[in-house]
Amino acid sequence: MNFQVIIDRLSEALSFFDFSYFISGSASMTIVLTFMWYNGFCPIVLFSSWVQVPLLLISVYISGILSMSLGRWTRQKMIKIKLKLKMKLKWFRKWCIIKDFDSIFNDSLAMAEKVYNLKVDKLKENSKLSYTIMWGELRENENSSKTVEFLNKFWVTQALCEGLMTSCLLAIVTAWFTFANDTRIQLMTSAVVTILSLISFIILSHHARLNAENQIKEVVFTYAKSMSNNNSTENEGTPKGNSK
Repeated sequence: MNFQVIIDRLSEALSFFDFSYFISGSASMTIVLTFMWYNGFCPIVLFSSWVQVPLLLISVYISGILSMSLGRWTRQKMIKIKLKLKMKLKWFRKWCIIKDFDSIFNDSLAMAEKVYNLKVDKLKENSKLSYTIMWGELRENENSSKTVEFLNKFWVTQALCEGLMTSCLLAIVTAWFTFANDTRIQLMTSAVVTILSLISFIILSHHARLNAENQIKEVVFTYAKSMSNNNSTENEGTPKGNSK
């Protein structure tokens, strides 16, 4: 059995149906509902079962979107804080390898400029706008369909990790809130939940950042290669001289 094929199929399914939202949404909803149930905040459900299921699915989906949005905002804030510390503290600068969007984009463009012998000065003027233009070109280019599918896997994994980051934060908050309001919960239990959630948060944040950076690099190099191929085709079709 080829496990890579299985992973690819799962990634395609997650991308097509937005199941990444359902996974992170289910985790966040489970934590919140468990917290409510344990603390006696269970709401009274007045709907029939055939109405409850669609409402639950919609709630999980919305929870997944909110979890991903909050996780992405948290990760980006963490990057900004680390970059500020990197500028101010010399010892922090030695081991911090995190870069912002502009640095990753411009470094990738510089490398692509050397590899494919292109002039990309105009693309460096507004990195985010140029990145959006590149994405648009790739989506419209039929020859880049495999690249777009490959990039979707990065996006799905990034969204999933960012959503689960929020779930980890929810687990920490609910654990300590429950501990503060219920003496039956031991300090060790809340501490273990916090440690495990923090470890998971760090790992998920790391993988989300890697997938985000890989997307930028892949888009830039694919776009540069496409430009190089187009220039080569134009040069081949241009006559070297006019015969009289």
